[in-house]
Amino acid sequence: MSGADAGQRDPQVLVLVTGSARSGTSALAGSLNHLGFHVPQPMVPASERNAKGHFEPWFCIDFHKKHLKRAGVRAGDASPETQQRLADVLADPDVRAELRDWLALQTEPRLVVKDPHAMRFLDVWRGACDDLGIDLRYLTTVRHPAEVVGSRDLVWGQERDDVERAAKEITNVAAWVEIALVTERDTRGRTRSFIRYDDLVGDWRTALGRVSDQLDLGIDTSSEPGTHELDTWLDPGMQRSTLTWNDLRVTPEVQALAEATWEQLDQLCGDPRDGAACERLDEVTRSYARLFAEARALVQDELRYETHEAQALVTDLQNKNRRLRRLLREQREATEAPAEAAPLPRRLKSALGRRLRG
Repeated sequence: MSGADAGQRDPQVLVLVTGSARSGTSALAGSLNHLGFHVPQPMVPASERNAKGHFEPWFCIDFHKKHLKRAGVRAGDASPETQQRLADVLADPDVRAELRDWLALQTEPRLVVKDPHAMRFLDVWRGACDDLGIDLRYLTTVRHPAEVVGSRDLVWGQERDDVERAAKEITNVAAWVEIALVTERDTRGRTRSFIRYDDLVGDWRTALGRVSDQLDLGIDTSSEPGTHELDTWLDPGMQRSTLTWNDLRVTPEVQALAEATWEQLDQLCGDPRDGAACERLDEVTRSYARLFAEARALVQDELRYETHEAQALVTDLQNKNRRLRRLLREQREATEAPAEAAPLPRRLKSALGRRLRG
């Protein structure tokens, strides 16, 4: 395409849907898909836990997970140091080039990409889109942390015992806070919008009309209720988890931070540039980092003991592995060696001698 042709065309638009897992990202990406945005193919098919579809390109899932594994972290890690641990990966020019090469294959003018892992790679997405002249816009789902954790428990927590479930509830709420803070901080000052999951499911025309205005997407929401395919595709039954804090066993400190984060994100749904909300989220970030550091200091002795036990287990397994290899080697050698003649019993030997002499 010549420079003149490129100048006559509107820039390609990519809406990157972010948010914590089970916060409604699939419903949001699917809604945009029904409104004319293209999901790059192939994409993850529908499943039991997401019967209406995930709307996730396979490439993005593989890309993010592969590079998260390089750094030894997960997208849903609760540690405020997760982004720092990813720093070398994010700065690797080959990572940016890999994403850029894939994006260059996507020729549709309006794209929607959804993957909860993407919030750890926002700088990489921004750089790759800048390289290609793609207009990147961020759209984040906002759902109350109690509902998110409840939904995660419905999908992944059925086999946990009560003690494990209680501990995981605390971890998952903390992870929700960390993910929300990173997403908000790394999209600040960019073209972005936040949308409540409840609003999307309850009245998509009003909710996506506001998003369209904030992101300048030109979405047509003028259809009469009951006349658009989204009126039946989006239904209240998608919101299976309606838990509150009373349904979870979360420490007061973690709950307070999560509630404060939720309240400020709620403000950003109305105005994604709300300075007061951003300042309050910076305060929450500092408070969460202090709480995390205190928690880590509190369990230092427990971590030391668990490390000792893990090392002892590894040593024991290594010893067992060496013994097993020795036994297998001895067995192989015995099988391959020629069998020695077994000594004849004395009575049979005497009888054979008499016959030979006779």
